[in-house]
Amino acid sequence: MTDFDPARVEAALRAESIGVGLPLVFLRETESTNDDAKKAAREGIAAGSAFVADVQTRGRGRRGHAWHSPAGENLYVSFVLRPNLPVAETPPLSLVAGLAVVDAASRFVPIERLRIKWPNDVYLDGRKLAGILVEGLVAGERSSAVIVGIGVNVHTRAFPDPIADIATSLALASEAPLDRSEIFVALCASLECRMREHLAHGVAHTVRALAQLDYLAGKPVRIEGTEGVAQGIAPDGKLLVRTNAGETRSFIAGEATLGWIR
Repeated sequence: MTDFDPARVEAALRAESIGVGLPLVFLRETESTNDDAKKAAREGIAAGSAFVADVQTRGRGRRGHAWHSPAGENLYVSFVLRPNLPVAETPPLSLVAGLAVVDAASRFVPIERLRIKWPNDVYLDGRKLAGILVEGLVAGERSSAVIVGIGVNVHTRAFPDPIADIATSLALASEAPLDRSEIFVALCASLECRMREHLAHGVAHTVRALAQLDYLAGKPVRIEGTEGVAQGIAPDGKLLVRTNAGETRSFIAGEATLGWIR
């Protein structure tokens, strides 16, 4: 028995007039919801469409990292968005998605326990709760579609060795009843709202909204061969790092890991 009910989800989205999440494609098993969404986007599927799988056999995160995707336990979804943005303005959408995940997760755990780790992770009690993978389909200098893939650990209570010490789930952190259908509807509502605000007010507005949720701020980090202390996120969505040499550098992308100041 799965706690993701496509018919119930669709009815809830329509009842609340939420466009993101419809049409909904639910797959019992797939290799990657992002791949499914990209194929459908190229074929002209409507903006807001969502691809949800009960299990992914080749789920992935940024930079080709595998995403732990056991059957029936967590939420694996990819949205097709068509914001008509220049390609250079696509990366900050991972921050928008991060805010949407926090909005949904904060229904089950206090928001004080949630943080966003630039550029694409959501942390709960210092461990990874969710990951985001944003991929654009490029047409000239603009993105004809943006695929926003989101994986949220919901029911998993035991993780494999490579991630056992760094991953968590809502089930491990909350005694509240958890229902993937309910979480998905909340995520769709939040993503629609956050995207509307982002497109109306720009990246700087999104950055201000997550300022108090910044997991890296003030911590020693390593990114793209540079070591220093994270200084927050710039108004254009780039990570600011005060290097050990005393200069401030900005990064539009990259994998920031916690490090030590020499």
